[in-house]
Amino acid sequence: MTDRVPAPGSPHSHVSVARLLDCAVEGSDGPIGKVDPVSEEVAPDHIVVDTGGTLLSKKVLLPLWVVSHVDEATRTVHVPTRRTTSETPRGSTGTCGSPTPATGRG
Repeated sequence: MTDRVPAPGSPHSHVSVARLLDCAVEGSDGPIGKVDPVSEEVAPDHIVVDTGGTLLSKKVLLPLWVVSHVDEATRTVHVPTRRTTSETPRGSTGTCGSPTPATGRG
């Protein structure tokens, strides 16, 4: 079953982040990563995506409005392209283990 995620401002725009935890995240151009469990500690309209890898792992904050649909059968969150995640803010791990938005400094 595929569940469409409504656009922001829609009367049905609430999506349970808990439902998305540990789902794979894919763009139309390939795999991106996985929804990180720390997403429950972030704003309810965003998810944290762990792009994987050990040394080059990044966590990005992804607003739910960019999610095109969720395939519950395969537990996959679909976004338009992999570039979608590169255009969103990166998170860093704060002292309590929760992600904090990047400061914009390189």
